[in-house]
Amino acid sequence: MQRILVGFLTAVALVAPLSAVAAPQDRVAHGDVVVGEGEQVGDAVAFGGDVTVRGWVTGDAVSMGGSVRVVPGARVDGDITALGGSVIAEPGAVTGGD
Repeated sequence: MQRILVGFLTAVALVAPLSAVAAPQDRVAHGDVVVGEGEQVGDAVAFGGDVTVRGWVTGDAVSMGGSVRVVPGARVDGDITALGGSVIAEPGAVTGGD
């Protein structure tokens, strides 16, 4: 029994640090979404509002009913889509996707 407990605690100790490198959380809202400078999120999605990216979006930046703005020094790795608005990638912004 003690061996099982030691084995379990060892496994937990090895896996626990992996949670710190988990994928960033998505930011989804009804209204405006802002990814602040120094922040990292998965997808940034706004329903009926604008998306402003000042940090890093590792996924897609999407606005349904608004615009998406990516400011200088900000980064979006995925697609940028604005339905009912504009996509504005300012000079110095880093964009990927299609």
